[in-house]
This record gives sequence, structure tokens and C-alpha cells, in this order.
Amino acid sequence: MFCCLKANKVRGWSILATTTISFSIVFQEGEAVGKPRARFRLELRTGFFKTETYTVELTEDALVFTRDTVGAGRDEFAVPCGEVRSIAVSGGSPAELEIRTAEEMYIGTWQENASREELETVIDTLKEVFGKRFICV
Repeated sequence: MFCCLKANKVRGWSILATTTISFSIVFQEGEAVGKPRARFRLELRTGFFKTETYTVELTEDALVFTRDTVGAGRDEFAVPCGEVRSIAVSGGSPAELEIRTAEEMYIGTWQENASREELETVIDTLKEVFGKRFICV
């Protein structure tokens, strides 16, 4: 199960709603999933005032999120790159990543121990993969 925040605008007011979604990824034996172009860890918002650590792999086809918690069951999901409408990185300590699709919005922060070099490499790769859909503020 994965819980994410969904933002809606109603008459000029922003409303946040929590949505719980089940994801499953099945790879056929021998199927190529693509070599990761970047791998990083995020504290992903999974509810109001709740975050969980995920390892994110960016391949040519998708952003694959795998929860780091041991014994948490099968907590892996993918966001196909073609479905991403925008992806933004905002500065700060720690830096924040926001991924928007037509249906969902995923927000996470880089872990405090992420190096500047790691962030720069990930940002360069995101620019390369997402082009005009990538924003860095």
C-alpha cells in the first residue's frame, strides 16, 4: 500500500486529500527493466506528517520506488516517465523533489546526508531524461 497526497483546487482554495493506492510491479523472467541511470534515496511523504525512506531508480522508462523499511512487505511501485507531467527540484536544506502526473503528486526530500555531488548528478540526469518537463528552482 502506498499513501500519497493529492492536491486539488476548489474555488481558489487548495485542498489536500490523502489517497491510498496499491501498486504491484511484475517483471517476466528475462525481461529487461533497463539499467538505472541514477539511484538516490528520498524521504517520501506518505501521509500527513508521515514520511518513509525510498530508494528511487531512474531508468529510461520509469522512476522505480522501493521502500527501504525491512519487513514492510512488498512496497515497490513505478511511475512511467511518459506519465510525468512535471518534475521539480527546489533548493533548501534538504532539497525537495516533486513529481506530478495527471493523477498523482509525489513529494519527497533528499536525506540530510546526501552529498552535493550526488544531488548535482541526479539533477543533471533528470534534466537529460525529462527535458522541458524538469524545473529546478
